[in-house]
Amino acid sequence: MPSLHGETECSPISRISCSKFARGEDGQAHGELAEKLQITPATITRMIQCMEKSGFVQRQSDANDQCIARVYLTEAGNAIRAELEAVWDRMEVDCFAGFSRERTGRLTQLPAKIRENLTFPKTGKSKP
Repeated sequence: MPSLHGETECSPISRISCSKFARGEDGQAHGELAEKLQITPATITRMIQCMEKSGFVQRQSDANDQCIARVYLTEAGNAIRAELEAVWDRMEVDCFAGFSRERTGRLTQLPAKIRENLTFPKTGKSKP
């Protein structure tokens, strides 16, 4: 079974993304995953192919629309997800040690605000 530290063809980013998209519901379509991870459909397709080859995910055709492939974590994918989440949690504790809850909350909101500013530049129009 592949592991977090084992040799696979997938990059560490693919492994982290495996954890991130798995936090949502299983069986998401490629487009949904690309949107959630804020990457291009072509990039998510390559990542899914790699993770499928490594045994972390499997694709299945949508029951209602054969043109849509849904992605499901395998047993190995779920195992690595749990391992990645544990590492992420430890890293988060280390990063925010000594910060108040309020300050931690503000700090974690900053990247989303910056992304929003870059995604919706000031044009005088309201953001959706």
